[in-house]
Amino acid sequence: MLLASRLRIFSSIGKALHVSSRVLNNEDSVKRAIETGDVSSFPERFNFTRDVVDLWAKHESPLRKSVPALWMIQDGRSKTYTYRELSQISKRIAGVFHNYGIKKGDRILLCLPKCPEYWFIMLGLVRCGIEFTSITTQATGYDLRYRIERFTPKMVISNKISDVDFATVNTEVEYKMSISYEGVGWMSLTSLMESAGDFDGYNTSLNDPAIVFFTSGTTGKPKMVEHTHSYLLAHVITGKRLYFLKHTDVFWCLADTGWAKVAYATFSTWLYRACAFVDTSARFSPYDVLKVLQDYPITKFCAPPTVYRQLINKESGLFNFKALNDCVSAGEPLNPEALHAWKALTNIYIREGYGQTETIVVACAPYGSVVKPGSMGLPLKECQVVILNDDLSPVKQGEVGQLALSMSPVKPIGLLKGYRDAEDKNADAFKNGYYLTGDKVYQDEDGYLWFVSRADDIIISAGYRIGPFEIESVLLEHPAVVESAVVGVSDPDRFEIVKAFIVLAENYTSYDHDKLANEIQEFVKQRTAPYKYPRQIEFVNSLPKTMSGKIQRNILRQKK
Repeated sequence: MLLASRLRIFSSIGKALHVSSRVLNNEDSVKRAIETGDVSSFPERFNFTRDVVDLWAKHESPLRKSVPALWMIQDGRSKTYTYRELSQISKRIAGVFHNYGIKKGDRILLCLPKCPEYWFIMLGLVRCGIEFTSITTQATGYDLRYRIERFTPKMVISNKISDVDFATVNTEVEYKMSISYEGVGWMSLTSLMESAGDFDGYNTSLNDPAIVFFTSGTTGKPKMVEHTHSYLLAHVITGKRLYFLKHTDVFWCLADTGWAKVAYATFSTWLYRACAFVDTSARFSPYDVLKVLQDYPITKFCAPPTVYRQLINKESGLFNFKALNDCVSAGEPLNPEALHAWKALTNIYIREGYGQTETIVVACAPYGSVVKPGSMGLPLKECQVVILNDDLSPVKQGEVGQLALSMSPVKPIGLLKGYRDAEDKNADAFKNGYYLTGDKVYQDEDGYLWFVSRADDIIISAGYRIGPFEIESVLLEHPAVVESAVVGVSDPDRFEIVKAFIVLAENYTSYDHDKLANEIQEFVKQRTAPYKYPRQIEFVNSLPKTMSGKIQRNILRQKK
């Protein structure tokens, strides 16, 4: 929070820098897109910081009560920032980039924790048309080196308290910048801002590069997902369809920096002039999350299913969530047991949403609609969703196929430009005028989508096609099971059989494993079709996961 406080002191220092007058004023277009959720006829020129944040800053009035743009809490202390402050700070940061000759089209890598500077810098980068990527502070030196070598940034911006040790990275980067730390080879952004002028930024078009995300690497090394400035605008659909945002909302999304979910939440929130709420706590505590939901006027909450399951505990009933009126889950299917338990606690049904790093929201349970436990929700018309068989022909209602987005008559807004430097991946993902998500689903008679599995996670056993999620959901109902992952393993008679890797609850670790495995197998048989039960069970201390927490099934399949 250091940048904002110091900016107020030196706001008059330095001469403002300006680019030529803008050719196009997008104010009416932005307002119309927000009102209708339609961005199909949006002008070619668009810059999120200049067209959205600056717009709300211009209309902000101290005489009118409104929610802040950004609300940060750290160690029990609360700090808010208005849209006017975000606009001012991002212009000053843009001035720093301008002074160092970093311009539109250059690349910068961020490695920052959840701190206000992350959001300030992100807006400054977008203002300047600088392409950026983020990496979690939990990353190793290897992770960082890989991303620097692939992304080739001109600058790295980190924080002296980051867990990543940049000294271990041998790859040369022209500039290294910290928030306030000044060491050998490092510049302090805070110090540089004292002498920098404001810079309004560059004109950018919808097709200019904006953000690169690295995939989570479930089936190999992470790939670079390229998004343009149209992706930032496309989250007007995410905000309207998935989050149902209004300018009075205070929205808390638990996603950490470095992941696409932060972009989902941030850009959609600010498009609707709402408030992005951030708790900077580094460690997750169910009690602390429940307390924050009680103590602050948070109206909307988004978290992965794992978090919701942890929030439902013996302490949950001690809290009162007066402001909370809407909850969303994403990242993986939510088991019905957790949904019903949360409804009993809060009187709110968790609405599920489905999207990818490569897309905006693709399907969701709309606000006020019927929530079908376990469903992904209804497909969004803006995404041109189809379900295809192996021949890339549409399947019949009720049949399992691969979820895809049609590129005809036009490419859906918010869909990735492509995978950078990965022609094989592009060839697999874009076929016959479709973008293939790699997710197997089916659609019921009411139009709701149901997740079956990743395309490469389907288990074929004795002619049956078995998705692992259903079995994992049943396993979680057993008191001995803390976590599980189901894969298919080769079998001479059945082609594949179901194998479950199980992490045991602490009070079950001393049980006879053979007897416990038999008990769990019978438990599954009683709750789902018998052919689905895990014929092999292996008890493990932990499951291999990506940095974003997704289970790496490819590693489990390779275990003998």
